[in-house]
Order: sequence, then structure tokens, then C-alpha cells
Amino acid sequence: MAHQPNPDAREAILRAAQQKGCAVLDVDAEVEVQPGSLTTTGDSGRLIQSCSFSTMLSGEFSALKDIQMQLLGQEQVLNAAALIRACWQLSKEGWDISVDALRKGLAETYLPGRCEARRSER
Repeated sequence: MAHQPNPDAREAILRAAQQKGCAVLDVDAEVEVQPGSLTTTGDSGRLIQSCSFSTMLSGEFSALKDIQMQLLGQEQVLNAAALIRACWQLSKEGWDISVDALRKGLAETYLPGRCEARRSER
């Protein structure tokens, strides 16, 4: 379960999972986010958000330092935490997902327009 700021929504998800007999993977309990800084890339001038994640997960997913992301904002960092948890679970079940691939995907993903900081040339 990704971060749920609304306690009622969180309880509804947990209740539905229990009724269906589904395990709940709780990102809030398993992944801690350490905010970083904002910088710009040299060639494109895009903003880059860096952050680190420490987890209760085993192996290479346990501590991910200095993750670079072009998707900006706290909500995107929380989405990245959910992605880290999902990738760890999939790798445990036999999928070949490396931390390097995760880093690369987070670094290269951006949404032009909607999540892009633009500078006006006035």
C-alpha cells in the first residue's frame, strides 16, 4: 500500500484486503524517505530532485542513497518509495530487477508539461 495520508482511506484499504485474504505491503512502515536537494542538469536545465531511502527490506534494496529524479515533489518521492517496495517484492519472487535499473528508471523518467518546471525568458 502506497502512502495514505487519509486514515479513513487507509482503513478502507486494509479492511478490503483482509476481506479478500490479501497480504498488505505497507510502504509507510517499511520505507523511510530522507529528502535531498534540488539541482539542475547541465545540458537540459531540467530540475533534478535527489533523495535517499532506507528500508526494512533485505539485500541491495535496503539502503538507496542519492536517488536522482526528474519527477518533482513530495508525492513523487512517496510514489518512488512504493516503487522500491514493489521492485523488492518482485525481485524476491524471481523477477530480475536490479537497483541500477531502478535508479536509471527514476533518473530518466519525466512528464513534460504537467510535472515540468519551466523558466520564462523575459
